[in-house]
Amino acid sequence: MKIIRHGLSRGLAALLAVCLAAGLAVNASGAGAEGAAGENGIFASDAFLVMEGIPTFYSGDFEYTVTNGNATIVKYSGSAGILAVPDQLDGHGVEKIGDEAFSGCRNLTGVTLPDGLTSIGDGAFARCGSLTGVTLPDGLISIGDGAFSHCGSLTSVTIPESVAVMGHSPFAACTALTRIDVAAPNPVYASIDGVLFEERHNMLVTYPAGRIDNAYAIPQGILYIGVEAFSGCRNLTGVTLPDGLISIGNYAFSTCQNLTGMTLPDSLTSIGDGVFFTCWNMTSITLPDGLTSIGNAAFYKCKGLTSVTLPDSLTSIGVDVFAECPNLTLTVAEGSRAAEYAGENGIPYTFGHD
Repeated sequence: MKIIRHGLSRGLAALLAVCLAAGLAVNASGAGAEGAAGENGIFASDAFLVMEGIPTFYSGDFEYTVTNGNATIVKYSGSAGILAVPDQLDGHGVEKIGDEAFSGCRNLTGVTLPDGLTSIGDGAFARCGSLTGVTLPDGLISIGDGAFSHCGSLTSVTIPESVAVMGHSPFAACTALTRIDVAAPNPVYASIDGVLFEERHNMLVTYPAGRIDNAYAIPQGILYIGVEAFSGCRNLTGVTLPDGLISIGNYAFSTCQNLTGMTLPDSLTSIGDGVFFTCWNMTSITLPDGLTSIGNAAFYKCKGLTSVTLPDSLTSIGVDVFAECPNLTLTVAEGSRAAEYAGENGIPYTFGHD
């Protein structure tokens, strides 16, 4: 069954909202009639949905929109454990899964997605805590930001060869995930020992958080570490970074609570926001002389840090970089931006450098 939920103009939608606030219902012709439906089958109780201006339909447990004859699933309201998403809804081929469409479906343990699907939106399956497996179809082109993030029971996933675009953090904080495979020949993405890389930009995208290894050496040639790439990897105590690394993305090592230390290569110029956020057991970090930028809260709650030397090259230092680091003393160069920052933020410091 197909039900149009909202399709009025923005002007009439606004009029409906005003009338609703006055306790009245308005039909589609503009006449007031309490509790009445207009000629388009739209009730005053739908007024706030109408304001979006996009017709929405229902088919079983699926809410969807239609563009160029194809369906985008925008919400799933069912409670299935194992689900095969249909390839059509009311005759419309299912082409996309919208942002957060299945987010928080706690009963979902397995899902098979239909042939013909080309896009999975941001956070589409985020926080599906019972999800252990997902079958991604051949022909899938894009996977959005955090699409499967915080799926704490997901153990493995295979990226089809057709996938050309992935947003940041697609599998972040999936604490049972032990490997990510990529079907060959994918021209953009690759898996090396179960770790996901994006080859065009020499980027490490995701290190599976469920791996039991205590140490990992990022392959030489990698220039960038992606957003939340190692987030929640609680078994890691050490990571060796490659020569030539340029940038570490936001929250890349956040909540790696057993990480004890790291030496950053001389090539590194930028540390993003929250990179070592709540790495409680980190006791040492060596920052390179060429580093120019440290993002907000980069070392927030790194309670084990006792000393960090900030290089003269720093020109941009974010907010709360060393907040909640009660035992920390900084070493800075006299007259440097780092010295100015330490003074402004009340962080104990000493002068060093030649």
